[in-house]
Amino acid sequence: MADEKQQPDTTKKQSRSLGFRRSPDYIAYYASNIRMTISFFDIRMISGEVIVDENNLIFNDRVSIVLSPQHAKVFLKVLQDNIEGYEKQFGPIPERPESETTVDADTTEDVA
Repeated sequence: MADEKQQPDTTKKQSRSLGFRRSPDYIAYYASNIRMTISFFDIRMISGEVIVDENNLIFNDRVSIVLSPQHAKVFLKVLQDNIEGYEKQFGPIPERPESETTVDADTTEDVA
C-alpha cells in the first residue's frame, strides 16, 4: 500500500566505536578525603587532601564533583563493581583502623 509509512528496521543494531581522549586542560588530583552533601537535586563530592598542621587537621578542598541522583546511583554501581574486581585481583581492602585522631564535626571551621 502506497499510503503506509515504512517502519524503521529495528532488528539491526548500529555499531559505534568508543574512544576516550584527554582534553588539553585535563587535571588529575589526589584526594585523601572526600565529604559529601546532598540535596533533592544533586549529590556533591568535595575532595581534597588532609594536611596535618601541628595539632590541627586542615582539609584542603581541591575539587567538587556534582552529580544528579540518577548519575550518582550509576556511579555507585560502577564503583562497587570496580572495587570487587580490585579485591579479586589484589585481595581485600583493609578498613581504616581506629586511631586516636578524631575530628568533631561541630568544631570544624573553614581555614583560609
